[in-house]
Amino acid sequence: MLRKQKPESYHFKPLYQSYFRENWFKKIDNYLKVRFPPIVNRLIDTFRYVDFHPINKGTYSYEFTSLLRDIGGAISSVLDSFILGVWGPPKNKYQRKKEYNMGDYRDFLLDEISNLEKVVVILNVNFDEKYLIPFKIIERNKKFNPVWWEAYNKVKHKDIHSLQMGCLSNVIYGFGALSILVDSIITLDIRTGSSMTYESVFSLNRISILTRNLIAYIGDVTSDVKIKEFPYV
Repeated sequence: MLRKQKPESYHFKPLYQSYFRENWFKKIDNYLKVRFPPIVNRLIDTFRYVDFHPINKGTYSYEFTSLLRDIGGAISSVLDSFILGVWGPPKNKYQRKKEYNMGDYRDFLLDEISNLEKVVVILNVNFDEKYLIPFKIIERNKKFNPVWWEAYNKVKHKDIHSLQMGCLSNVIYGFGALSILVDSIITLDIRTGSSMTYESVFSLNRISILTRNLIAYIGDVTSDVKIKEFPYV
């Protein structure tokens, strides 16, 4: 049965609850409201040509590669801005500025989103639900990066030699990761009398405005719940 709203198993605290009063947070919120819908539309358009089916998990194309770059770039931009706002400017051991990397993103996300490695995204395509756990292997102080992130880095730096990394499964899992961030960040202002509250568009079941009903559910799952993930390559 398609779940339009989050069940009680949704436990992790969205980022907006901690940071929505910060000016830098509002810029991230606005960025995603502009950046996310076109990515959704482009992804949905690819399903006209490549069915969202395990048999096509390794199918690659210039459009998938471009989508993966845009998805990874959006994730990187959002997390760079978050870490800068929360941690301050990046420094290496010599106290010189450096760029943030997946190790920084990993530590930040594990600090901020509990049970990140269990957060599941369910996509609804052709009346069928596909299950993704984009951060399944993530662990603090470990150097394993998600497969989709490694693929993004390769197509970003060596596109001509890494076209095969721009495939359906990597794009889908990258999109799932970006959706978790969107769910945790994008807010709608809700006025009740003279007070103002901020709610996630997903929790209010209004994300269809942005996703055309592609995303059915985002939340963490308990260890006794068995799900069948859409396969990696």
